[in-house]
Amino acid sequence: MLYWDREPVRQAAPRADYCNDPAFRRGFALLEKYGLRDYLSGLGTIAGPPARCIERLHEVEAIGVTNIILSQFMTDQATWMRTFAEEVRPSI
Repeated sequence: MLYWDREPVRQAAPRADYCNDPAFRRGFALLEKYGLRDYLSGLGTIAGPPARCIERLHEVEAIGVTNIILSQFMTDQATWMRTFAEEVRPSI
């Protein structure tokens, strides 16, 4: 089953025009075909408890990354920012 055929994605698709774009669907089909979705998302995602985030940040630093973009997808963003500032940032 392709990722966009899963029920949550089908429900979101009408709100996200790019999901219906033929080029997007072909590209995503290749990711699924070759089993690259999980591999690539692991390279571009840093998530989890502070210790895991610190570990991942050191990993990307070791390969030469010098800038990151922070995005938080939580309802309590103030707590997330405080945790990042107090526990993660001092360790990197």
